[in-house]
Amino acid sequence: MQPDKARRRKGKNRKGKNSPGADRLSTKFAASAAFSGIYLGFALLVPAQGETVRGSPLDTLMSTHLFADVPEARDFVRESRPPPDTLDYQPLTGPDREGPKLKTKDELKALESELETAAVHNEHAARKRLGFRKPANPQTSQPWPKSGD
Repeated sequence: MQPDKARRRKGKNRKGKNSPGADRLSTKFAASAAFSGIYLGFALLVPAQGETVRGSPLDTLMSTHLFADVPEARDFVRESRPPPDTLDYQPLTGPDREGPKLKTKDELKALESELETAAVHNEHAARKRLGFRKPANPQTSQPWPKSGD
């Protein structure tokens, strides 16, 4: 091996003096290695302290109390509310739901025709009020003769 290359590997320049970049690099490496070791040591010690981890997210929510504790209602509020037995509960879904009867096909067709006549009436009234005329129906011309006829 050539002596010039050996000096460069040792961190010295051609004149035999230490290069400033090599010192900084070794100092940064030593500092980062020490920091990594300390961090790794703390990372291994932290789970050993304190409580064991419970698996459910619900357990986490219950232990951190991310909900409001509802206080008891005051006297004037309790007096103004009706008794719970007299409340008329009306189910929205299910077999015991009471609602309007479903319409038959004939009733639905009658409602559709009623809506169509109302739409035509309203369109006619709007055109009359705004002064628009209904466009004339385009005259249908004779179809083009087919080739070969």
